[in-house]
Amino acid sequence: MPISTNDLIRTLNSWKFWAVLLLAILVTYVLFFPIFKPLMEDYSELKSFEMQMVKEHDAMVCHQIYSMNSGIFERINATCDNEYYRPNISTTTYKGLVVYRDTYEKFQDARRRTLDDLHKVIPLLPLLAVLMLYFNYVLVDTEYLLMKGTEPALRDALLKGLNSIPGLIIAELTTLLAVFLIGVILAVSLAAIFGELGIMLVAFLIMPALSLVTPTYYFTRLVIPIEEILRTAKRCPGGYTVLGLLIMIVGWLFEAAYTHYLGIWSAAILALLGLVKYMLDSLAALVVYLGGTEGEKTG
Repeated sequence: MPISTNDLIRTLNSWKFWAVLLLAILVTYVLFFPIFKPLMEDYSELKSFEMQMVKEHDAMVCHQIYSMNSGIFERINATCDNEYYRPNISTTTYKGLVVYRDTYEKFQDARRRTLDDLHKVIPLLPLLAVLMLYFNYVLVDTEYLLMKGTEPALRDALLKGLNSIPGLIIAELTTLLAVFLIGVILAVSLAAIFGELGIMLVAFLIMPALSLVTPTYYFTRLVIPIEEILRTAKRCPGGYTVLGLLIMIVGWLFEAAYTHYLGIWSAAILALLGLVKYMLDSLAALVVYLGGTEGEKTG
């Protein structure tokens, strides 16, 4: 059942669609931000020290080579980085790098704090994952009704989402397991040929499958939906590929947001990225799923 442009415009113009989407952002991103804020701060600092150690190592190696043969640098008109070079300071090693001991100690302190923060938020991750699944389902239900020209009742959509949680969790877990096994098999062969690029290719191929769990379960009620998801990917390879590319780009942006803490701006950036991610996991995934099915579907 292909989706027309008018169907998408009608959905995007509906205040009910935006109401559910903004509620999802509020609950799963804005309200959780204060809880994850210490982890983001310490993790950002950890990555900063890690980058600093790499630059310090490069600076020390450069100066060491310069001291042995300065003529090479003069011939190619090159210089060494003096910002991260501190002679006569105690050094140590980390993962094959020679780094300054004081920077390494700061790195280890940030690492300990990051692990402590992580242990505090781990118990909340299952709840957050379930909430995201729930809102994805509510969004899919709302979007599909709007596409059909039916005015959705938000109360009914929210209640249907609650009733779907047990089956949706099982469907997500079984798909995650199947995707993991498929990913391992593909990674072994592709990594041997393409190296790290092969790993990225595997991630690109399997990530859309997880986004398709919600619309697939919405229509089929299958708790083991991997076969239907693979069938959708086969019938709509273009949409599946574009979805995978967009998910990968958003994933990179999330990683950048987590490693560069910007105070309150981080909350705004994460909320914006969360909005895009919800639209990919619900609206875009729904379009791909319907594009890979035949005939009218009923949720």
